[in-house]
Parts: sequence; structure tokens; C-alpha cells
Amino acid sequence: MVLASAFPNSTFVGYDLAEDAISGGRAEAAERGLTNITFEVADVAAPLVGEPLDAVFAIDAIHDQAAPAAVLRGVHDALAPGARS
Repeated sequence: MVLASAFPNSTFVGYDLAEDAISGGRAEAAERGLTNITFEVADVAAPLVGEPLDAVFAIDAIHDQAAPAAVLRGVHDALAPGARS
């Protein structure tokens, strides 16, 4: 939420497997009036579908994944070509 607030001309997407976490994120974004952030239920070990991403932040999360290497591969593959360096 901090980044979405600080960078209103950017677009942010939050992913989580848990519907309650996604619902909570959506509610908080609505409460704060943030329209540049969305939340989607997704298994980040599976390929992410959509526009290429310019940056990915995973804070205190990779080590908790059942398949961390698959998550990191998916993150790499989801990045826009110029963002992969």
C-alpha cells in the first residue's frame, strides 16, 4: 500500500493464494482510495499471466514457498525483458 500511495502514476498487483488475504488487501486499498493497486488470488509457483512486470517485490516470502525455485523462475519469466538484468 505504501508504494501505491507514494507512486500514484504506477500500477501495482498483489498476489496471494489465500482469498482472505486478497479480500483484506482489496478492502484496505478501497478504504485508502487507492485505484492503482489490484489483488489477485494466484499460485505464484505457476506462470503469471498478464502484462510483463517491471519489478517484483517478495518480502519475507520466498523461503515459505513449497517450490521456491519455481516461484523465482516464474518471477523471472514474468519480468519485462529490460527488467531481467
